[in-house]
Amino acid sequence: MADDSGLRGYCRFGVGESSALTWFPDLVALVKRTYPDVILEPNVDVGPTLEKKVESGIIDFAVVAGQSARPSIASQPIAETPFHWAGAKVLVGEETEITAETLRNLAVITQPPGVGGTRAFDSWLAANNFEVGRRLTCNSMAAIVGLVVAGVGVGYFPAGWVQQLVEHKSVVMMNSDPPLPPLQFYLQWRRDDTRPIINLMRRLVLKVINFSKPAVTW
Repeated sequence: MADDSGLRGYCRFGVGESSALTWFPDLVALVKRTYPDVILEPNVDVGPTLEKKVESGIIDFAVVAGQSARPSIASQPIAETPFHWAGAKVLVGEETEITAETLRNLAVITQPPGVGGTRAFDSWLAANNFEVGRRLTCNSMAAIVGLVVAGVGVGYFPAGWVQQLVEHKSVVMMNSDPPLPPLQFYLQWRRDDTRPIINLMRRLVLKVINFSKPAVTW
């Protein structure tokens, strides 16, 4: 594997759903064009599960939101994306502002505790002394979009997703004061894994990673 031109074999890696629905197909296409003898085995899952798989050696690396606290895992910041609030008009009417009252009165739909985006949201709540009256959790970002569009509650998504949903007249884009912080994504791999395939895949991910792309499912 020291010679990139003859790279072959299996590469097992993981991405979260935000990646899987945006730039991930571009990565697979790039690898197939550039290194046709490399066989990719992707896993799509939530960040904590992917971290465990990296640590145990089930997968070679993962791209997830948030930095790993595990001493055996190295984390490199690789991208960030702004997140915007969204709500169905049937639920929020003409309201375009997420306030402390909104958070108390409407359900907020998030991914489970421990997921990078949820950790960032909880830190935002704590820093601003906000409280959520009702929280619904779901491990699928696509399903959360469906719940928000159906008017079950409000949610927050990558800016490109919200813009796409607004264009389809599925949701209203909403703001908050202060705004949600951008979410930082990291490439994570085992600290003792020095194989050239890790550096190669990191370079390829950097070429295509783009969370502002429209989601591929709507």
